[in-house]
Amino acid sequence: MTDDGERKAMTDRFQNKWALITGAGSGIGEATTLALAKRGCHVWMVDKDGDRLAALQHALRATGVNTRTSVVDVSDRDAMTALRDEVHADVGPLSILLNNAGYAVIGSAFETTLDQWDKQLGVNLMGVIYGAQLFGPEMAAAAGPASIINIASAAGFTGMPLMSAYSVSKCAVVAYSQSVQAEWEDDTLHVAAICPGFLPTRIGEDGDYAGKFQGEKRQNRVKRIIAKDGRGPDDVAAAIIGAIEKRSLLVHVYGESWQLDIASRLLPSRLLRRLKQRGAAKLGR
Repeated sequence: MTDDGERKAMTDRFQNKWALITGAGSGIGEATTLALAKRGCHVWMVDKDGDRLAALQHALRATGVNTRTSVVDVSDRDAMTALRDEVHADVGPLSILLNNAGYAVIGSAFETTLDQWDKQLGVNLMGVIYGAQLFGPEMAAAAGPASIINIASAAGFTGMPLMSAYSVSKCAVVAYSQSVQAEWEDDTLHVAAICPGFLPTRIGEDGDYAGKFQGEKRQNRVKRIIAKDGRGPDDVAAAIIGAIEKRSLLVHVYGESWQLDIASRLLPSRLLRRLKQRGAAKLGR
């Protein structure tokens, strides 16, 4: 394909298509919504916070793209099913689905309550599965390429201490994404897992803490560690756009993502354990 042809194909991949983004009200979801709208993509924004959605929809008016908003908890199967029905009745099959809504529990495994486990897996794992299972069949059956983008994490490559529930949820998102990828050998449906490292989002403020991490001092330390300088949601949004254009399957964002991926497969177990213990020590001070 010529350079002009490649540019046209990339433009056509977004222009006048419909994308649905969960967790669109802030962080990675907001940044990706803006990036897609800039490319002429119509956006259906989903979040639990209606005020954030209203502000983002207002900001998108100048772009000229069509927008819709829905206040939905992605862990609620009935609500997600109703959303699917509404979307298909209004705009038809999606071209892009970004399963981004996420939440984190920080704390030791045994201090993490069963209710926290339920919520962690409900949002981070079942929210992804509900999105893909409910919207995916129509996306695959429609004419033209379609992409399901699932936000995983660097913590999705190995069990991380003091983040057991979060790690389990993100490891499962990687495995689920790879399983669905393997079922589609043609160019109809593209499925990608995006694996960012630490970056400043609202996950520290909107997340949950267990045991000794319920104290304000440790929570503030976690937030400072997560909010690494020189990083931001725009980096992940750019990686998502690139994954859609290149049909990438597994995307690392920041060094710790590919480092943990490689280390989990190649390093002797004792050395890998030491690396993880160092990370836990930073969180637990």
